[in-house]
Amino acid sequence: MLEIINVVVRTIVYTTMILYWNGQNAVLAFSFAQLASVIAYTLSFYVFFWYYTKQNVKDFPFKTMWDYFPNFRGKKFSECVDFPLVLLLWSFLKQGFMKQLLTDGERYVMTFFNTLKFDQQGVYDVVNNLGSLAARFLFKPVESAAYFYFSQLVQREVPIKKQIKQDSDRIKEAVSVLECLLRVNSSIGLIALCFGQAYAKLALFLYGGSALATGIGPVLLQLHCMAILFLAVNGITECYAAATMNVAELNRYNMEMVILSVIFLFISLLFSTLLGGIGFILANCCNFTVRIIQCGRYILLEFKDTNYNPLNGLVPKKSFIGCLLLSVIVTIYSEAKYYEHKKITHVLIGCTLFVITLSIWLYEEISTFRLLAKVYRSKHN
Repeated sequence: MLEIINVVVRTIVYTTMILYWNGQNAVLAFSFAQLASVIAYTLSFYVFFWYYTKQNVKDFPFKTMWDYFPNFRGKKFSECVDFPLVLLLWSFLKQGFMKQLLTDGERYVMTFFNTLKFDQQGVYDVVNNLGSLAARFLFKPVESAAYFYFSQLVQREVPIKKQIKQDSDRIKEAVSVLECLLRVNSSIGLIALCFGQAYAKLALFLYGGSALATGIGPVLLQLHCMAILFLAVNGITECYAAATMNVAELNRYNMEMVILSVIFLFISLLFSTLLGGIGFILANCCNFTVRIIQCGRYILLEFKDTNYNPLNGLVPKKSFIGCLLLSVIVTIYSEAKYYEHKKITHVLIGCTLFVITLSIWLYEEISTFRLLAKVYRSKHN
């Protein structure tokens, strides 16, 4: 919700200022829009916590808004600062910097090394914006909620085996939710990958006309659909790892991220020099793959010698996979036969197969959605 407020404020301010200045001073308008969105985003948190504090929740430690700010009056500095939390915050700060570099590293390479021409950068940005819609509106809210959920159920500094002995039901619920989220996100990524191959060109045609639907654009979007699958899986594994790692594990993970960042920037530069925009997407796929392996290894080691393996959620059901393979074959044939002269027919074929695939997936995953709905209701009642 707060991310939506951020995007809405930025869009409204930017559009209003561009219209007011008749298309001039676009960079200045963008700067003001960024500043306004950051202020609105920050104030949204204060409004939320002000409202939450007014509810007088018994187990919530803060009773007034002043409790959120440091109070040094009549106290020693050591009494006002929770040093273990400061160390944890420092670990998250380093991790955030590394993730920013890994997330937007290709833009830095694109800007400083000029590996793409301006027209190629424009096509790449359009494809990247279209491809990131799923991440913004589907994956990001789920990841934020999942991070909060796992951080409440799993204790950072306590070994998981000890937690299982103390409260096996709580850990069993956390593992089940992690497995379900991996299954749901990976399934959405597979759907995007399979249907994106035959409908990337049509999506770009509807978005920007025939000029955008020809050339390298459709290939970039097809590859971006593959990146969506990696992004979907990485989001859940990484949010679980960040929510449950202790300080030592976070610091070790951050060191691995530093090494990965350097490798990623080098690969982005190399691939983009050789392959253009395609190289950036392939570099991103390599980046997400390594991060999935990192977090997957952490999850496997954490649940080693237990009866739990949440990574089973990455294995889709057979009927769903069969339906996806059939959809890929039929839709690619449909694109070759109907795209140029009968686009409506091509769309109808895709919609029919999409509904069938979605229905089979929902039928096979009834237990998954029931569990997620049960957990959601229990946390909001």
